[in-house]
Amino acid sequence: MSRRTSQSSISLFPFLAVLVCTMGALILLLLVTTRRIRNDQVRWTERFQVTARVADENGLTKVTDEADFVIEPKRDVLHDGLTEEQRRELTALREQLQAEQEKYDQLQEQLGDSQSQLQVALDDREALRDRAEKLAELRRKEQQIRRTLEERAAELAGLQEELEDVSESTEQAQKVLRTRKSALVSLRKLVSEKSQSDSGTTGTVIEFSNSTGTKRTPLLINVSDDGFRFLPSGIRLTAADMQGFPSNDNPLVSGVLSIHQLRHHDSGAIKPYVLLLVRPSGSMQFYLAQR
Repeated sequence: MSRRTSQSSISLFPFLAVLVCTMGALILLLLVTTRRIRNDQVRWTERFQVTARVADENGLTKVTDEADFVIEPKRDVLHDGLTEEQRRELTALREQLQAEQEKYDQLQEQLGDSQSQLQVALDDREALRDRAEKLAELRRKEQQIRRTLEERAAELAGLQEELEDVSESTEQAQKVLRTRKSALVSLRKLVSEKSQSDSGTTGTVIEFSNSTGTKRTPLLINVSDDGFRFLPSGIRLTAADMQGFPSNDNPLVSGVLSIHQLRHHDSGAIKPYVLLLVRPSGSMQFYLAQR
């Protein structure tokens, strides 16, 4: 088996040698051909003007506009009067024109893409401008709302101050009311105690009677220079006690109402019958009582 393998290896050596030689020859031929093609291109560039003039004289179309820049298909019929070398140069020129046409088409496509991108950018710019205008409008509305809120806050602060003033006035009124109520309770208590302690009086109480037969017991108040004294209880109110009170709501009125309610069991249907006993020294106090 090993002998057959060694014989096969020996027989392949000449074939490989021939193959390597052939490849070397092909590479050399390729180098020579490439050099020749490069030389032809240089020579074609140098003779381009002559070739173009000859082509124009033989009826070839001269390209003057981008729209006419189209490569015509290769013609099978050769022009008369052209040498073989000129024909080859003409063919190379057509191939180059074809390549330029392809480049031109690519540039046109790129130009279309650029125009599309530019249009998209313009649309985006327009949309951005619209958004900027909307944002400016929203900012103006925000400023208006902020000014309105500031005005409402100022009004609320004013109302809060008024409410505090009213609350303070209400609290003071409640204090005065509690003080008067306490004084009224004390006055009722004193009247009750005096009524129970006094067994009689030196004065004579005259009852009021009208034509209908209604009888009313007067409420006696002695008016002198030392103030007002309720009879027969003896409770006294001085001029100092009357200061600071309105004419329709003072300790004298409160005392009259308290005694009247005590006598008539809080009946509001009967009005008090007040009889003032004015002494010669009580003219000023009588004037205060009339107010």
